[in-house]
Amino acid sequence: TTEIYTLSLHDALPICITALTVANVMDVHSSWGKHELNSTLAGPSGNFGKEGALLKLGFQGGLIGFEYLITRGHPSRRLYRALSVINFGVAATVGGVAVHNYTVPRAQ
Repeated sequence: TTEIYTLSLHDALPICITALTVANVMDVHSSWGKHELNSTLAGPSGNFGKEGALLKLGFQGGLIGFEYLITRGHPSRRLYRALSVINFGVAATVGGVAVHNYTVPRAQ
């Protein structure tokens, strides 16, 4: 017999966090060594490098920690749905930025 597995919202949250992580890693990779318009993420040379990468990935780590803390005490379908939609939406946006960044030439 064939069993159909339905993805529960509880299962969707780790999947969307993984999608968000992959999108951020792609964004860091696609931006590395290129001119950074955001002065907070730009290194001393004005290019994206380790300073910006640490900030971006540190922010995501804090976000994941925050989501863990709020879902740990309140495991509701509504909360899981909201976080999943937000994470997938942000992952799609960051992934789109990463795809665009691959078309931008590196700084000379």
